[in-house]
Order: sequence, then structure tokens, then C-alpha cells
Amino acid sequence: MVALQANGAEGIFLDLTSSGSDDRVQDPDFQNAIAQSDKVFVVGRIVSDRGQETILFPELGVFGTSSRVIAAEREDFLGFVWNVPTKVESEGVLYDTFAGKLVGDASTSRPHIEIDYRFDPGEFPVVSLSELEKYVASAEGIEGKSFVFGFATAGKGTAVSLPGSRSVSRSFVAIFAAETAWNGDFTRISIVNIYHLPLLIVCTILVVLGIFGQPRTRHFFYGLAPLSIAATFVSAIFLPFRTGLSTALIFLFVFSLQCMFARWRAQANLDSADTGLPSLKRLELDISGLPPTDRKVLISAKIHNFAEVMAALPAASRADYFEGVVKRLRVGDTSLTIYSNAGDRLLWMQDFESQETLRSHLIALLAIFKNPLRIGEKPIDIAITFGVDLNFIGEGHRRISIAEALTEKTSLSAQPIVFGDETDTTDDEWRVSLQSKIDNALQSDEIFPVFQPQVDLRDRRIVGFEGLVRWNDRERGFISPSYFVEQCEQAGRMEKLQKFMLEECISKFSASNAIDTDAWLSINVSATLLADTWLTELVHRTLEETGFPASRLVLEITETARIHDPRTAGAVLSALSDLGVELSLDDFGTGTAGLESFYHLPFDELKVDRLFTAALTKSKKARAIVKHAIKLGNDLGIRVICEGVEDEETAKILESMGCDFAQGYLFGKPFHDLDSFEYSGLEWLKSN
Repeated sequence: MVALQANGAEGIFLDLTSSGSDDRVQDPDFQNAIAQSDKVFVVGRIVSDRGQETILFPELGVFGTSSRVIAAEREDFLGFVWNVPTKVESEGVLYDTFAGKLVGDASTSRPHIEIDYRFDPGEFPVVSLSELEKYVASAEGIEGKSFVFGFATAGKGTAVSLPGSRSVSRSFVAIFAAETAWNGDFTRISIVNIYHLPLLIVCTILVVLGIFGQPRTRHFFYGLAPLSIAATFVSAIFLPFRTGLSTALIFLFVFSLQCMFARWRAQANLDSADTGLPSLKRLELDISGLPPTDRKVLISAKIHNFAEVMAALPAASRADYFEGVVKRLRVGDTSLTIYSNAGDRLLWMQDFESQETLRSHLIALLAIFKNPLRIGEKPIDIAITFGVDLNFIGEGHRRISIAEALTEKTSLSAQPIVFGDETDTTDDEWRVSLQSKIDNALQSDEIFPVFQPQVDLRDRRIVGFEGLVRWNDRERGFISPSYFVEQCEQAGRMEKLQKFMLEECISKFSASNAIDTDAWLSINVSATLLADTWLTELVHRTLEETGFPASRLVLEITETARIHDPRTAGAVLSALSDLGVELSLDDFGTGTAGLESFYHLPFDELKVDRLFTAALTKSKKARAIVKHAIKLGNDLGIRVICEGVEDEETAKILESMGCDFAQGYLFGKPFHDLDSFEYSGLEWLKSN
């Protein structure tokens, strides 16, 4: 020790405090050498006993009255020391700390030293006592350096764990702190340090992006949050700054708030989870908040190939797809708020100038969407149409419903833009409750059958009657059968109406004088009912219950809706034919009632649609079509009836073409009383 001082050592530190009993031998010469030197310091340590902290110094009998410093090193819950003070007070006495004294005058400007653990403990020379004299004699550069005498063995109470390193002697904490101070400042990021304000602003911006950004941005923060605690310790070992656990906890707290906020928004349905766009519930709130004087139209855009695109795109690319579509919709107004139903609809509000100006804008958007959208290297076609609600007032949910209903009336080729207002929704509202209205109308006799005669053109005798459905609504008057029958077909709710017509027509026919003739009864049957055996069972049960002759019942298959399963339909029609009833293909030549159905299915009768019959006197095309239909029926030996005969000239043309049977206003309008036709001037075909 004397040799070290003689060679100019800056300081000698004796870090030999032990919590156990001290049985070392007292050496008076050693004690005198320490007492006479101002560069030898005995290191005391803070120890904790049952929650009480005390400072433990070596025995005076061993080290004498040397200068004292304190190793004020407090470990965290992981056993690491991240910073040390340069001064510490104990029992009214202000001591230099072990690390502070090692640093020297440089410690006077800083109350604490953040420890940089990027040093390698192996870089510091370690010499045993037995080799110390030899080291002093041979070593150069002792002058200005400090020497620490500590426990060579890192045992219990004398060892410490360094982040990223093995367990070493406890003296290395102060040594690392001193080396940190000598090599420059080590940054600790703190929320109370004004110099870190720019970094905190950047972090705040990132947090805001995490809350309000696109789904991919939020997912990035979801992954980053759990890594924040690990990053706290990694930065302490490998980076020239440290955040501290408290900063990580603050980040986690902000992250938890972000999760709560995102969950609240999702629960409130204010944002679409799939698209990141405001939801329709948010749109409802925004509409309700509009001033009464605001003239904003609501536009709904329908993406027609949406399901196909979603099926083709990977999940990671769907956000890019929506982003590209929204970017195109915002042409001309980049601040436009687009709302999403998390499906194929995107809606927005727009100031209204005139309908023509708005139409021009939407036509321009249609032109933009004709160009494919590129997702990565893949071009994606977008088929889009627009429905425009021109109501400027009204509840949000109602305006949204109107706009979306208008898009249902659009078509890509014929009508890509549809405008509508409150008056246009009257039919829609009525249609929504159509089935219940039909049920009520059946009970109140608002729906009833009427009958129109079918005659033999050769002798003008009545050979049959067609039962037709009519609806006289108390509010709307007579409703077109083609309208409400088609709606029932589309809704898949024809059964009740079909059962009513079959039973009511047979009942009225059987109660009239027509039952005493050979006239047949024709009843329309929807093609949608050919998908199962329900119709066969209904007809069979009705014939049995009423005793009506099956041979006098003709079922006219109307193809307002297409037959989707010809094989099943053929089986159902064959079963009906086996019951003895006749089958007729109605409206032949129009819609889907063509040669394909006629070829595949077992029909006994062919009815030529009035579209062609009514034009016989004016159109050569109509004459040719009707003539070939009549010839087709005659060649196959089936009955042909031409509908829509309203004048004598038409009747004579049909007769000259070989048509035997006809139906139309010339022979009688539909009427509810069958017996009234006895006085119409036509002769009844009496029973044999």
C-alpha cells in the first residue's frame, strides 16, 4: 500500500466490510500507514436488518481511523443496481460514496451516476495480494489511478449480479459507475426531464397513432407493448441510454388505456373492426347532430364483387383494398369522412348543390373505378354503384336504410346511379310487411278468385275456366297480381296463397253450374313450388276432400321465377300427372317459359302469351311466332290456348292458323261469379 502511494496512486479503497465476525489480526504499522495517508479510504456498506437500514464499517481495530466512504448501492427486485448517488447522509454526517470518491472532482456536478454496464469486467486488471508487490514493481502508469482492495471470491454477501454478465465481486458496481462517469454521460430517459421532451412528443404521437390509426398500426403497438419491459433491460445492457422500469410501466398504462378505448369504440360500434373506418352507428350520430338547415345528401356505394374479392385477397391485404377504394371516393375532397358497414357498403355525406352536379360527380367516380385497383402486383376490378338519399332531414337510421335500399335498385349496366327521397320509400315500407298484409287480406276476403272463360274457337262454346287471384286492398285499391305474386315468390312464401287459391277455386267451381258441364278448371301454380313434394300432397289431399275430378283440373305452371332444379320439378310434375290432373305451360314464349322447359317437363297444354296474341293484327313477327307455337302443339298432340284475344279479327286469324282454343276479353272479362257467364251469349259445353 505504501508502494502504491509512493508511485502516485490517486486513491486506495478498502472494500473489505463483512457482515460476519472479524477475526483478522491487528497490525499497528498497517494502521499507522492508513492514518497518515489522505488517499486511503475504507468502504462502508448499507445493510438491511428486518427493514432497518444501517451502515456497517470495518472494525477500527483492523483499519484504524482511516477516511470513510459508503457504498450506497440499492438493488432492484431483480438484484441489479442501476444508479448510485455521489453523496449520502447518515446520522447527520455527509459522506462521499464509494463510486463518487472513485470519480473524484467530476462527481461534484452530479447527484447520481447512471451505470453503463456495457463494459467487460475482464478489461479491468485484477491482482492477488501475493502478486501485488511484483505488480507494483513492474507496472507502469500507476500514477493517477485508483486501486480497490476487495474480496477475491464472489461469495455470499460479497458478490453482485451485473446485467448481461456473470456474478462478480461487489466492488465492480462502483468501478463501473466510475468508468461511466469518466467516459461521458449515460442518458436516462425520464418524463420529468425537459431535455427529453422531443422524444416524449414522438412517443405521444406514436401512441395517438396506435389509438386512432389503421388496424395494422394498432396491431404493431399491440405487439410492441409486451416487449417494452424486456426493452427496459436490453437498453440497459446494450444501448447508451436507459428508460427505467417506471417508463415501461407508464407505456403499459397508456397501452392499457388504448386497449380500453379501442374496446369501448368496438362495443359502441363507432369503428369498423375490419376496415378501421367509422361505422354506421357513428354515421347515425353524425346525422342526428346536423343542423336543421344543413342540406347534405347521403350517398351509399355498393361494391358488387365484394365477396369474391374478399375471398381472393389474403387477410393482410384487405386493409389495403379498403384504403384504395376510399382514396378513390375521396377524389376532390381528401377530408371526406367515409363510413363502413364492415361489408360491401361505404357511405358518406356530401353538400348538395343540384342533382345534375351530383350526378356528374358520381359519373366521374364511376369512370375512375373502371381502372383496376392494384394490391401489390395483383390488379383487382371494382364494380360499384351508387344510391343517393335526397332527404335532408330525418333520423339517421332511416336515412341510412333509404340510401342502402336505393343501392339495391341499381344495376352495373343499366342504372348505376339511383336517386330517391321519402316518397320513393312508400312501396319499400309496404313491401316489408307484405306477407302479413297477405295473411290479413286472406282472412278479410280482400284476396279472392275470379274466373275467365276459355272457349273453343270452332263453335264458341265455353270449354274451361281459369281461376285468377285478385287483391282489393282497403288502402291501396286493386293490387296487380304480377306484383304481389312475384314478391311472394322471391320471399319463398307462396304456400299459403297457393293453398287458398286451389281450395277456393275448386269450392266455387263445384258450387256453380259449371260443375254440371265438361268444362275444366285451370289454376295457376308457381314454379317455386316444384322444389319438393309439398304441392303434390296438397293437390292429392284437396282432391280427396272435395271429390273434385282430377281429370277436370289443369295446373298452369307460371314461370315468374325460374325452375332451378329441373330434375326435381320433373319428378313433382310426373307425380301430379299420375294423380290424373293436366299440366299446362303458361306464358309460353316469354321469360323462362321456353322450349327448354317444354322439352324436359311433361306438359299436356301450351298457353301462348298475350304479348304475341295481342299483336297479331300488326306484327308479322308476332304472327310467325304464334303460328309456329300452334303448329308445335298440334304436331305433338297437345292443346294450345292463345291468351289475350280482345277482338274478332284476332280470333279469326288464330282460327285460320289452326288454333282451337282461346281466352281473352272478347269472350269475357274475369269475374267472381261463374254462373254469370251463362248469360254472356256463349254456349256452355254441356256434360254428356
